[in-house]
Amino acid sequence: GQQAMSANFSGDRAAAVPQRRQGRIFPSAVSAEIVIDAPVPAVWQVLTDFPRYGEWNPFTPSVETDFQLGSPVVMRVRLVPGKKLLKQVEYMNVLEVGHRFAYGYDLGIALLLSANRYQQLDDLGGGQTRYYTTDQFSGVMVPLMNWLYARHIQQGFEDMAEALKVRVEALAR
Repeated sequence: GQQAMSANFSGDRAAAVPQRRQGRIFPSAVSAEIVIDAPVPAVWQVLTDFPRYGEWNPFTPSVETDFQLGSPVVMRVRLVPGKKLLKQVEYMNVLEVGHRFAYGYDLGIALLLSANRYQQLDDLGGGQTRYYTTDQFSGVMVPLMNWLYARHIQQGFEDMAEALKVRVEALAR
């Protein structure tokens, strides 16, 4: 069945705080957003069609998941352009069909590194959708991770948002 797990959520980005709370040690986040000229269902269809990510998604060209709460999300991520894909396994922990989903992981214990990535669609009216994604990090390894990877993650999120827009708008024509 389709379950919705949700804390008080008003659609306002500031309120996009999950029931999975961000840790208190070095809290940090990388985010990107874009406005897409297509209605939410058209964007959701592309965003959740994981087998086709290789056709359009430059940052995460491969994602395998059965898209259920608690299920593994097995990704191949192009963290650094031109370098080989990194395999990453995270777990689905938020799923509101047609609106948003999130997956994350704890490295060892959450004290070391905890990460949770949200992807959310908001109806702007007039056939437009805002795609918003954020990855929330915490833990003692965050300063090192930010130093090594934050700019790559930021670029990856922006590239994926732009590619999603291009893909959805081309299909919506």
